[in-house]
Amino acid sequence: MLAADIESLYKNHPLRKATILERVRRMRDSLDAISELDLAFDPAAATTDQNHVGGIDFTVALAQAVALSPSKHVLDLGCGLGGSIRCLAYLYGCKGTGYDVSADRIAEADELTRLVHLENLVDFKHVDLVDRDAPARTFDVIWGQSSWTHIENKEPFMKKWSASLDRRGTIAFEDVYLRRNTEGSAERSALEQFESDSLSKVIGLKEWKRILSACSFAPTLEQDVSEQMIDEERRLIQKSQTGKDANENEKANLLLNLAEKGILGYIRVVARRD
Repeated sequence: MLAADIESLYKNHPLRKATILERVRRMRDSLDAISELDLAFDPAAATTDQNHVGGIDFTVALAQAVALSPSKHVLDLGCGLGGSIRCLAYLYGCKGTGYDVSADRIAEADELTRLVHLENLVDFKHVDLVDRDAPARTFDVIWGQSSWTHIENKEPFMKKWSASLDRRGTIAFEDVYLRRNTEGSAERSALEQFESDSLSKVIGLKEWKRILSACSFAPTLEQDVSEQMIDEERRLIQKSQTGKDANENEKANLLLNLAEKGILGYIRVVARRD
């Protein structure tokens, strides 16, 4: 996927600084003294800075699987608005760096981070993850939530960025994955439509494990959380105010349909060096 296409996909995304802060103002009447938790929690419509499946609950679950601590430096590849690493910094006291291809998302991530006074722990850079060289042995954790699906050629991506980890570094990610192969032209067309609309390339767990092995990493956790994703998508689609526009609703319905048929799922993986 071209960087310009990804940037265009998120240009007018319904989850952005303006919509999130508007929701916070409605709830609190003011932006004075707000924290990252105000940005991350919205039980009514999920209009938060957590632009990934599962929201803050999934961020915490992945952090616990990693055994995150204040001594760690996390690199979020495809950080978007930076909600994940702000939560990690707020809850665990660790350092966080976010890279994303969208200059607009990075600018808003910076602004939101300053608003909740986490700029001493969290920083962001506008980076093309495919073309950018990775710094060697700089980070303790490589992190991704609902973002690496946009990487078409995942093996060279993982080989490059895994080299930015310390010798004891960890790869931690959650993403849509292929639970089973499609059967028949209708299922193939539906999957192709989802990949086209969301600028995604979906692969199975077996392929993810092969890629990790090629990078000298082995999974220590493989957790299918597809049912939670299905429940969330059903809940958001049913709400009259979902925080999504028509295009987002169409993608959500397509994802839900493919997930209910067992074609797509959502996986949580933690991997460490062999």
